[in-house]
Amino acid sequence: MRENVKKIFYVVFGLLLICAYIYVFLVEPVIDLANKKDLKTVNIDSAYNILTVEHSINGLIPIGKEYFYVGIVKDSNDAYLIRAPKKWLDKNFKTNYQAINDDGFSFTALPERISDFDVTDELNSRLQQVGGYNYPLGYEYCLEYSYKSIAVKKLILFVFSIILVIVGIILAKKNENANSKFGAAFIVAILVFLALMITTMK
Repeated sequence: MRENVKKIFYVVFGLLLICAYIYVFLVEPVIDLANKKDLKTVNIDSAYNILTVEHSINGLIPIGKEYFYVGIVKDSNDAYLIRAPKKWLDKNFKTNYQAINDDGFSFTALPERISDFDVTDELNSRLQQVGGYNYPLGYEYCLEYSYKSIAVKKLILFVFSIILVIVGIILAKKNENANSKFGAAFIVAILVFLALMITTMK
């Protein structure tokens, strides 16, 4: 009886993991790319870095960083949290944080809820110290500047994972082990896939 319960538990758990993976790496990116209703175009006059989040495994192995910025619209005194790449600020703004273009910096991004509660709390703490601005999206949402590239990357990884599964099945049927040339290449491919997958998580 216990063995049957364990088997059922493992099957259900495995199915939940598969469903979660399909949602994150297939359904979610497709929804983001197709979502035109929620897209927001803003023109900001200045921006500065408000928080850099370092991600790691068990606090030992670094797996990437997230960069949060505050973009300010001078005329309306509105401000937006923006998640963008490291070089975004230097590429589009001067050393005094003003936009390189005198007309401001205009871009279109997808508002996304910040899922990490610790990051949200830290952002709330820092933003409350900078008064005088209105935040139309609040403190818990940011404009995801790279939403398109992130979605495309997830879709590529989804296809990559299917190829890995097919190749894995073929290698298993041929009894290829890790010491063989093909087995070693397969393991390297899995490690590369996992490393790329981690960089898409936020």
